[in-house]
Amino acid sequence: MRIPALLLLVGCGSIAPKQTPSPDAPQRIADGPADGLAIDATPSWTTPVYVPELTATYPRAPALSPDMLDIYFADVGPGGSYDIFHASRADVMSAWSTPSVVTELSSSAADYDPFVAPDGLTIWFSSLRTSAQNYDLFVATRASRSDAWDAPVPVTDINTVSDEGGPCVANGGLIMVFHSHRNDPSNSDIFMATRTSVGGSWSTPVAINEVNTSADELDPFLSEDGLTLYVTSNRPGNAGARDIYVSTRPSLNSAFSTPIDVTELATPGLDEAPWVSADGTVMFFSGMPPNGSRGIYRTTR
Repeated sequence: MRIPALLLLVGCGSIAPKQTPSPDAPQRIADGPADGLAIDATPSWTTPVYVPELTATYPRAPALSPDMLDIYFADVGPGGSYDIFHASRADVMSAWSTPSVVTELSSSAADYDPFVAPDGLTIWFSSLRTSAQNYDLFVATRASRSDAWDAPVPVTDINTVSDEGGPCVANGGLIMVFHSHRNDPSNSDIFMATRTSVGGSWSTPVAINEVNTSADELDPFLSEDGLTLYVTSNRPGNAGARDIYVSTRPSLNSAFSTPIDVTELATPGLDEAPWVSADGTVMFFSGMPPNGSRGIYRTTR
C-alpha cells in the first residue's frame, strides 16, 4: 500500500491533532548503556519516551548520526508537503535544537524516509519530486558534516515505475534494504540490493521473502553488520495499526528468521520506522499511541 504524503501517516482518513506531551512524562536519560553495566544478549526495550522538542507537526522516520548528536526526519514543511528536517544537540544528555528544514534536500514535492551513512557524509531518502504518483530513492553527499548537502540525484539502479521508500544502507555501504510495491501494487514488501564497492552499481533488488507477507512491510532498518533487520508491518496479529518487528540471521549468506513483534514497543496505534544505534542499545522511532502524542520516541535497553 502506498504511503500518501500525509493521510496514511496517522493511520486513518484524517490528520490527528497535535497533542501536548504529558507533564508526567519520564525524565530525560542519556542515550546508551550506563557505564559498567553488561548488555544482555536479548534484553527488553524500556518504555518509550516521547521526545517533545522534535515534534513540529507529524514527524516520521528518524535517522541519527552514529554519535547520536544529529537527527534527520520527515515532517510537514512550510509548503504543506513533507520535507527533510534536521536537529542537533551538544551531547546525549542535552535537549535537541529546534528542527529546521534542510533546504538543499527538500523540494516542493514530498520528501521522506531519510537515512544517514555512518560517516554522516551520505544521505538517502525517498521523494515524489520526479513523479506525482510514485516515490523514488535519492542520494546526496557532502564533503564534511559541517558542509551543505550537494544536490540529490536519483538512485537509478533501484528505482522503478512503482514506489520505492525507506532506504537503509549497511555493511560499509554495500547492502541496501528498502520497501517497494514492485511485486504487488496493493502491498509493500522489503527488498535487498548489494554492490561490491562504495560508489559501484547496485545489483537487481531481491525480495526478502522470509520477512514479507500479504500485508504491508515498510521502513526496514538493517544493522551495520547486516544480521539484524527491523521492519514495520500491519500484518495480522499485531497490536494496532502498525508494529515494529525484528528478524535475525547468523551470517550474510543466511536467510532471516521469521520476524517477531517487538511487543514491549507495541501499542494499539502506530509504531513504525525504527532507527537503532550501532551497539543495539538505543532506538528512535515514530509513533502515535492511542491518546498519546504523535511524534518521535526513544527507548533503550
